[in-house]
Amino acid sequence: MGGVTFREALGRWWAAWLVLGVLTAMSIYPFVFVLITAFKTKIAYNKDPIGLPAEPTLEYLERALTSGNMLGYLGNSIIVVGAAVLLLLIFASMAGYALSVLRFRGSNLIFMGILALLAVPAAVVMIPLYRTVGQLGLVNTHFGLILTYTALQLPFSIFLMTSYFNGLPREIIEAADMDGATRWQVFRTIALPLSFPALSTMATLNFLWLFNELLFALLIMQDDANRTLPVGLATLQGQNTTPVPLLAAGLLISMVPVLAVFFVAQRELSRGVTAGAIK
Repeated sequence: MGGVTFREALGRWWAAWLVLGVLTAMSIYPFVFVLITAFKTKIAYNKDPIGLPAEPTLEYLERALTSGNMLGYLGNSIIVVGAAVLLLLIFASMAGYALSVLRFRGSNLIFMGILALLAVPAAVVMIPLYRTVGQLGLVNTHFGLILTYTALQLPFSIFLMTSYFNGLPREIIEAADMDGATRWQVFRTIALPLSFPALSTMATLNFLWLFNELLFALLIMQDDANRTLPVGLATLQGQNTTPVPLLAAGLLISMVPVLAVFFVAQRELSRGVTAGAIK
């Protein structure tokens, strides 16, 4: 039985192709708009908001990096998000391995509690979390926001790692136990290497979510010098005299790390999402 050609598929499913094309265009257009607007002058944007720049300029990109302090905000975001992702990799992998493989008394109850935390809206814990960070003297510090991000994403990260470890063949772990390996050796030399797809998926998703997080970054980081990139963009947008090309330049700068991480990790992200589905 021969395969269906592209022309035949297009003829049969033209409505589906049309819908997919419209959705794709709607998804891509904001990125294209930001890209072309960032290289326009204010006058060129007012004359033609959606057209290509006749004379591209780097004026607003330079202003965003200097007077807009986007480079400083970007550095703060990389420090905070990078450290939080590292802590999540350490704690979530260890907790997921303990809940899935070690199976101690009360492990099922702890796992159910973690699942319950996933249903709690972030706004509910905003005030008590802020008070806790304030009592520790960590308001307006990188470390305070790092701990906040780690606490917020830890339930999801533990759930992901536990689900992945549940799919590992128990024969491998039992063979290592019979060879006299300690639990730490089994975890470090067998479980961690096998869980690389899940670890890369967890790191990528947490980076993408935390890098764009605004609410808790605005709550914890009150000094302009310590603000992360989303807060800096919100502050820039709140200025009434801010030209649209300057806002587009700031958005373009914020998009670069996210797109870079996604394109680098997209293969591992796909593998990690589907790896634990089949034992």
